[in-house]
Amino acid sequence: MKETSNRRNFLKTAGLAGLGLALQSLPSFPAVIKVAKIRLRLRQYYFNDYLMNSLLNFFNRQNGDIQVISSYTEPPQTWGEEIAAIDTVPDYLTRGEEYELFLAHSTELANMVDADMVEPLDDCFAKGSLKTEDFHISRYDSVLASTTYRGKIWAVPIVADPYTLFCNMNIFRKAGVEFPVTTWDETLAAARKMVMDTDGDGQTNIFGFSQCSFQFPLQILTHGLPLVDVKNKRVTFDSDAGVEALYLYSQLKRCSPPHVEFEREDMGMKISVTSNAFGRYKNIDHRIGPLPQGVARANSYGDSDGALVVGIRKNKKEITDA
Repeated sequence: MKETSNRRNFLKTAGLAGLGLALQSLPSFPAVIKVAKIRLRLRQYYFNDYLMNSLLNFFNRQNGDIQVISSYTEPPQTWGEEIAAIDTVPDYLTRGEEYELFLAHSTELANMVDADMVEPLDDCFAKGSLKTEDFHISRYDSVLASTTYRGKIWAVPIVADPYTLFCNMNIFRKAGVEFPVTTWDETLAAARKMVMDTDGDGQTNIFGFSQCSFQFPLQILTHGLPLVDVKNKRVTFDSDAGVEALYLYSQLKRCSPPHVEFEREDMGMKISVTSNAFGRYKNIDHRIGPLPQGVARANSYGDSDGALVVGIRKNKKEITDA
């Protein structure tokens, strides 16, 4: 088994390196402008440095006004630098105008507003052709809620990948459960009904619910708790609501298979991000329901970073190249 694994790793590395060499051998394009109009830093985790640098070099040669660098190639060096970056526009700049556009995640937006770095967009919406009512409104709220802070709109949501509940309709029908389930109480009751032994061998082969372990904060948040009590410098897990959230998680865990692969078709429900709806589960008769709610909503969370947003930054100081 170890020899097979080593062989697979060698073939994978060799294949990626070969693709990188092939890309580098493609016809040359004009050199990258040293001071590009737009500079982007790509957060990348899944490609090795050699392949990613080859792809980015190829892109930069084709697009002289845009320069993209890899977070692996030029990463922040220390945690202190990460903290210091809160006081600057995070990575993605245009320059030379009275205002600068920025691209960030919605979770960063409040810090930028508190630092008086961001221009509100309410006047732009009032005077322009793009109206706030044109943005999607779900059973929870408008998508603009993720960029609204202190009563004003500070950015425009571009892309979001929020958490949702994927539901296997074949298992829903077998268990006699109605779609959708919308609260945690309904979800737990449905998950318990879906735990079944369908082949009569005495072993459970259909399960009710699954979520990745790092998604446990969703239960905390929907119980109305922040993850950290900043004022008292303590976590909230040991509060009454925190204990209730942990109990809910433990009960759902009893209805879970020993894996999180919804594509195995042996679980009725799984929390996942909406991007998985595009092809990954296409062979399963499934529907997407809202993230279960408790006393609070957590539907704006997803993929750990919230919605990708674009806004206008107050031009208070010159921004130097990263």
